[in-house]
Amino acid sequence: MDEARVKQYFERIGLTMPESITPDAALLEKLTFHNIISIPYENTQFLTKKCVSCNTDDLFQRIVKEKKGGICHDIAGLFGWFLTELGYEVMPVGTVSFYEKLRSHIHKTLIVTDRDGTRWLTETTFSTFMNCKKPIRFVPGMKQLLDGEEFLIEERDGKMCLIGPSESASFRMEYPGISPEIGTKIKEYTIAGHDPAGKIKRMISIGTPEGRRTLFGNSYREYFKDSIYCYDCPPEQLPWAYAQFGLPYEEPCDAAD
Repeated sequence: MDEARVKQYFERIGLTMPESITPDAALLEKLTFHNIISIPYENTQFLTKKCVSCNTDDLFQRIVKEKKGGICHDIAGLFGWFLTELGYEVMPVGTVSFYEKLRSHIHKTLIVTDRDGTRWLTETTFSTFMNCKKPIRFVPGMKQLLDGEEFLIEERDGKMCLIGPSESASFRMEYPGISPEIGTKIKEYTIAGHDPAGKIKRMISIGTPEGRRTLFGNSYREYFKDSIYCYDCPPEQLPWAYAQFGLPYEEPCDAAD
């Protein structure tokens, strides 16, 4: 174990590194929760055209030392490294959403095996999981409730799929063993202007203990229990919006709105 860096990661997600670490289900749930409420999803690399590679050293510098966020390949990649250091077995997989608007994107998620041999589907950036903030047992055919929402893992056409309460909460696992090199190439491809979803907008999202905060384009929102706060930020207010996620404002290279 790289004890110095593991300790820094614990501190980054608001925890104190315990003297003794047992890679069990209870710790995995705690780490997933704190990872989601501490490290924001954000795509500002695409807007500023400053691609950070998905290798561990670069991600550690950005996410832990500089206290920034990243896309799924960044956050899941570094979280996978962290869990491996703690003694979990981690398999990163590429997934494709059933939701039409996201169907062309390769998303990165983790299948984590704890010390008892139980496997978990562990998400750190997918919005449905950011709401419930828990891993789901990777057991095909077993319906599971997470915060009142029903999930099912099943095989379809030879591929394992997560079937959620809606199309946007469901995806198919297509690329087992997805590597950091793939994540880096996806980011470079997007920065080069070949993003299949079209024009990129400023996007930041982070879970909190109470709910979730998002910034999409210039629209800032807070979702706390049954209340929603919305605010359309004028350009001069965007540094304030970034600060709500604990991030320094980064000026886009081109207009993003």
